[in-house]
Amino acid sequence: MSNFVDKFKSGSIQALKDYAWIPLLLLGFLLYAVGAFLEALKNWEIISSAFHSIGTTIVTATVFVTIVKSKQFSDIFNEQLRSIIYCTEYMKNRKDIKNLWITTSKSMYKENFPDLCDKIEENLEKYIPMDSNKYYEDYTYKVDIEFDKNNPDFIILNERETFILHAHTIEKTDYISSCIFNKSDYNEDVSDYSMVSFRVNGKDLQITNKYLQIDKNYKGNKILVQHKRTLSGDKKYKIEKIERKKYSLNVENTKAHSCMHIFKNYNLEVSHPADLEVKFYENGTLNNFTKLPERSFNGTGKIQRFEYEGLMFKNQGTRIIFRDLRK
Repeated sequence: MSNFVDKFKSGSIQALKDYAWIPLLLLGFLLYAVGAFLEALKNWEIISSAFHSIGTTIVTATVFVTIVKSKQFSDIFNEQLRSIIYCTEYMKNRKDIKNLWITTSKSMYKENFPDLCDKIEENLEKYIPMDSNKYYEDYTYKVDIEFDKNNPDFIILNERETFILHAHTIEKTDYISSCIFNKSDYNEDVSDYSMVSFRVNGKDLQITNKYLQIDKNYKGNKILVQHKRTLSGDKKYKIEKIERKKYSLNVENTKAHSCMHIFKNYNLEVSHPADLEVKFYENGTLNNFTKLPERSFNGTGKIQRFEYEGLMFKNQGTRIIFRDLRK
């Protein structure tokens, strides 16, 4: 009460705003009391009821407005409103979720890069697969490379991929993989591809033309491989795939892998003859791969391993380049 008196004495306009509810509340009680008094008199029922109603309305409205204007209520209300607007259930039902994401992200860098914000947005969409309903975790690619004894300029790659595919739903989820490599010319028939096995959650699946298409004369001098499966019934699939490739170092001395989905953690291991130089390159990744100490096997071979912890986005990946040291 002393605080109120101090403010009133100083003529503070803010004090009048802060305590304007007091006279209103007193007026409400006064009207209610008058109504109660008139209720005891004859022929004053209508007026008594009116005073009752007006007094009750003023008291109720004053209490409500006072509570709503309080800072504590505002904080609680704002917090609850934010939780409703930004909760998962609300967000996923919004039709403009992409535009909301774009607007939000732009606001973060528009202040620093006003002239580039649109271009930044365009490039972000190239890396973040907004239309994807899955991601890969703990991806491991192991490749064992050897020279083809019958074709000196050719190498044979025995590849093994293992990873966990996380799906958004237990309904249908497409698994798609592809690769392409060069041949020396249209008539060259040494280059080859085969899928040895494909396993999902420990179960071997059939490898037929229904799922695997191999075009050994793609554009005349390339081999194109496309593999597609439809998975369902779970949100988590352990994928294991073994492939075998053969091609000439004279026309194909590199192997690249670009992510089409988000990858969480990525390991690459290459075993190769000592007289085949293998160099590893990162392709646009946010973090660096860690190269483990090189190992040897059979006295004439090397094993190189590279590990990446974190996220890799669409169009990021790895590249290894080969060089024959026998020449």
